[in-house]
Amino acid sequence: MHSLIITMRADPTDQSEPADTPARALRARTSGTRPFSGVHGTLHPSDMRIPLVLHGSAFTSRTRRAEPAGPVDAAATGYKIVTGAALDDVDGRVLTESLRKVTDSPRFHRHPTSRSQPSVTTPITSDHNPDDLRRREDPVFMSGNLPPDVPEVFDTQYGAALDAVLTGRSPSRLIGAHQYRGSDRDRAAGAAFTARRLATAPAPERVVIANGTQSILTQLLSGLVPHGGVLAVEELTYPTIRTFVSMLGIGLAPVAMDGEGIDPDAFERICRTRRPAALYTMPTLQNPTTGTMGDDRRRAITDVCRRHGVSVIEDDIYSLLPTDAPLPLSAYLPELSWYVLGTAKSIAAGLKVAYVVAPDEESAKRLFWPGVRSTYWMVAPINAAVATRLVEDDGATAIIDAVRAETRARHELVTAALSGIGHRTTPESLHVWLPVPPGRTAADFASATLAAGASIGTSGTFYVGADTAPETVRIGVGAPPDRGALQRGLTAVRHAYHQ
Repeated sequence: MHSLIITMRADPTDQSEPADTPARALRARTSGTRPFSGVHGTLHPSDMRIPLVLHGSAFTSRTRRAEPAGPVDAAATGYKIVTGAALDDVDGRVLTESLRKVTDSPRFHRHPTSRSQPSVTTPITSDHNPDDLRRREDPVFMSGNLPPDVPEVFDTQYGAALDAVLTGRSPSRLIGAHQYRGSDRDRAAGAAFTARRLATAPAPERVVIANGTQSILTQLLSGLVPHGGVLAVEELTYPTIRTFVSMLGIGLAPVAMDGEGIDPDAFERICRTRRPAALYTMPTLQNPTTGTMGDDRRRAITDVCRRHGVSVIEDDIYSLLPTDAPLPLSAYLPELSWYVLGTAKSIAAGLKVAYVVAPDEESAKRLFWPGVRSTYWMVAPINAAVATRLVEDDGATAIIDAVRAETRARHELVTAALSGIGHRTTPESLHVWLPVPPGRTAADFASATLAAGASIGTSGTFYVGADTAPETVRIGVGAPPDRGALQRGLTAVRHAYHQ
């Protein structure tokens, strides 16, 4: 919390029109007792002779500014510091030239206190996040699947979007009510964002914005598959699916795969024998195999779904990194498809914004409404607003382009380090799928890699089939914090492979 003191010395020769002090006017505005009025300030020479002193932790120290400023500017500045919002009904400007940068401002944490004791504040000296595994130096974190850091682009674009939201919209209006499916503006942005992949932009009424792909998946699974029902999945799939179906009392029907993903004949047999209510699939840069279905395969899979009335939950989270990905399955089967496009793998894992396109408006309302209390899917309004601004101002495009470029650069290191070692990936994939040497197990290989200095994932984490998991490991390319760390991790992988 900032402290600020604004003092002025009135010119004794010009007292013909006394006015409220900025402090009184500011207090009236923030307390809501009356409209913000009575603060005057002009460029008249007499006004310009009045010294204006700004002091406190909100302002830069021991500096003198030559820019003209008056009482109305002091009020606008104080209101901005106290509320974070801009005054929209006065002519005063925020004295940004005198404000500290956010990173220069003291940060405090308030300890809980009883009413009989004064509050105590202590500085927070570090932004350390103990859960951020990618920042640790040893072992190099390569078992996760995160987009690479691109701070030179992300910080600028995200900062501009956040600033635009806080200065252009009322925070109290923004976060003062639940947004079950997102505001009209947020859903319109979601329609534009998903149109990057779909053949045509969906109607905003079909779009729901939620706080991440996982929340969307739990809503869809509970809404589309009845308790005791069956969900079809790739036999190697997103590991958290097992947690979801166990929680919801849903059975899994793993489908055999080939190099492109789901085998259509195997899926047909599953539909006839197990009668799944829905299919969960990741047809583009599949996790963990990195496979991508071609157009013909996508048509074949949607034909099977149409014949058997199987709903499709399409997780397209990796699809924005390649520039030539085929159309989603949902483009071929919109009447049965729930198209999910998150931002965690293309923009930032912690943004916690994802979009789902329903077959129609009524379906969206039915599965995402206040009466459905199985989970918490609603996105934080500030996150939704920032994501919307990123979409509207093309900040999202700039970040995705930067993530793609960094991923491609990292794959040059992968190609060199894994030369002569069989593996599967693409230049835009966030991970590598690597069969271990003959005679060794994935678990043993992962242990050897860990001993050499890097953590990686094993196929058993992803396998839901009835047989034995393939002896394969997944290596995260984007997870290490920088290329130097990636190089150290790849060296550990190569060392483990050849030992």
